[in-house]
Amino acid sequence: MLQQPAIREKLSAAGADPVGAGPEAFGKRIASETRRWGDLIRQSGIKLD
Repeated sequence: MLQQPAIREKLSAAGADPVGAGPEAFGKRIASETRRWGDLIRQSGIKLD
């Protein structure tokens, strides 16, 4: 899907950076983002209402 220009354009217009690197890289990215945002939330003291 990411090879289709129309799809890439829509994702880029939405602020996404379309890359296709496979399931292992995707899993690593999700783990990295979870740590990143989790740390930020804990450090800032953000709580759900």
